[in-house]
Amino acid sequence: MVLVTVLMIVIVMMILSVSILSQHMTQSNSSRAQVDQIQADQLAKGIFWNTYSMGTFTNGTTPLSANNKTYNSTVTTQGSLTNVQISY
Repeated sequence: MVLVTVLMIVIVMMILSVSILSQHMTQSNSSRAQVDQIQADQLAKGIFWNTYSMGTFTNGTTPLSANNKTYNSTVTTQGSLTNVQISY
């Protein structure tokens, strides 16, 4: 009877441990994705204002590296409309 009780407690504790670890991994991955999105947004703003200050909006793709990741920036212009897109 005691053995069954101890086994049940151990099984419940293992299930709780696995669920807590899973939740932490999910939260960590979500946080990393949000940080990557913020970095890409800041790079896009930097590229936009850099090209704006030079006064030349040229269509093209430029690779950038930050935090061991490679970002590709694409600047496209159509008339007075300029689009900067960052992908990693």
